[in-house]
Amino acid sequence: MHFTPKGLLIAGKVLTVVLCAYFLADVTALIAEKFIAPPPPVLSMGHYGSGTAMKPTIESYEVILRRNLFNHEGLIGGETPGQTDYDPNSAPVKTSLPLNLIGTVIFENPNRSLATIEDRGVSMVYPVRIEDEIPDKIRVKQIEPRKVSFVNLTNHRMEYVDLPEDATALAPIVTTSAPTTAAKGVERVSSTHFNVNRGEIDAAMANFGQVLTQARAIPNFENGVQQGYRITQIVPGSIYQKIGIAEGDVILGMNGEDVNDPAKAFGLLNELKTANHLELKVKRNNGKETVMVYDIGK
Repeated sequence: MHFTPKGLLIAGKVLTVVLCAYFLADVTALIAEKFIAPPPPVLSMGHYGSGTAMKPTIESYEVILRRNLFNHEGLIGGETPGQTDYDPNSAPVKTSLPLNLIGTVIFENPNRSLATIEDRGVSMVYPVRIEDEIPDKIRVKQIEPRKVSFVNLTNHRMEYVDLPEDATALAPIVTTSAPTTAAKGVERVSSTHFNVNRGEIDAAMANFGQVLTQARAIPNFENGVQQGYRITQIVPGSIYQKIGIAEGDVILGMNGEDVNDPAKAFGLLNELKTANHLELKVKRNNGKETVMVYDIGK
């Protein structure tokens, strides 16, 4: 093989570049090696009984046991069922949840106080007491005349919702007296027709908060749409029982108007102060609808 002087010169330059690159890479590796942490020791499972590999011990799985990754309750190590991370003594902040406070009923015993809260996110209204929950959203902790404090179940923070300043029609009803046990002056003409003494209406309106404790009204939904209020937990001898309302009845309307909104219901009830006739559209437990008629006189 014959090389010309020019070919030898080119070959020499190429060889020089290759050697320089090699030595430069070697020097760089030596310098970088000082800054690279050594690899962690590898626990080789090997073949048990071969004597050439380390067998795992219970300490090898300590991190798994400590973290409790396979707990059937889905808890991370260190957690306990029912554990909460909110501070009950912290000052509640105004909530950003889509909630409206409709009204409150306050009693001397805080556990008897009531609040009506609207969840705009699902278009539902909830009557609540202390420790009641709006599913997956809040747990009520305190009910005040114009404010309800609760635990936000999403971030475990104390928050509150209050009445707007201009909520004159939805002003809270406040009372500290004990609930009445029976109503007088109600005459049953038939199963759907009653004569009611005006004095009983006046007494009920004057102590409306007491009347609310004698039963519980829960929004009734059919096919995802609210259809009146279902009456439950009726106190024996209460005015509800006297006027023929039974456990599980659904109040659909009053004087020809649907009752699907708390504000509207309060407004219609307020008309009883001067009304001499009342008709309630009721859906019974058997699914049949009927109209209960009440004549109010002296």
